[in-house]
Amino acid sequence: IVYQYLSTYRPGWENEAPDDVKSSYIALTAWTRNRIPDAEADTMLERCQKAAERLQSCTGWRMEYTLREFAPHPPDLLWFAYPVHEMDASGTLKDFRADGEKATVKEAREARRAKAEEQKQEQKDRYDQAFANANMGEPPTAQQMADYLGVSANTVRRQLEKYHYKLDKSTSLVCKTK
Repeated sequence: IVYQYLSTYRPGWENEAPDDVKSSYIALTAWTRNRIPDAEADTMLERCQKAAERLQSCTGWRMEYTLREFAPHPPDLLWFAYPVHEMDASGTLKDFRADGEKATVKEAREARRAKAEEQKQEQKDRYDQAFANANMGEPPTAQQMADYLGVSANTVRRQLEKYHYKLDKSTSLVCKTK
């Protein structure tokens, strides 16, 4: 409703309004109130309140069906406001999952990948912190890093290269590789 009023009374408003105003209903309403006539602003606010009240009593529905001998049909997305079902013209419902619906395989894979990246970064940060603090600012030995990290010296030696460190054979000190 706010977008309709702005398009009517302030053509080209999309170029004037900052992005943070466009993403918030409250900010957009306040920004609009200062740019259209007071009578129109009051009418706009009344219509917005009525629409909000109507939305409080609406529920979203997805209707899926399959006919045995035909190709699958995409689901229909509907709003239900007693006593009428209406098609979702705005496309709002397409981003929601039904109650109890699990994430798709792709979403689950992306979530696992993101979690693995996060864990890898946390582990790298731990090694960086151990390198910096295990010997009070001086290059530590693998055993000193192991003591700091709470793991065995063999574990530290195996993982040094993964986190861009190497073990200097002549001095037995851990050094950064880059």
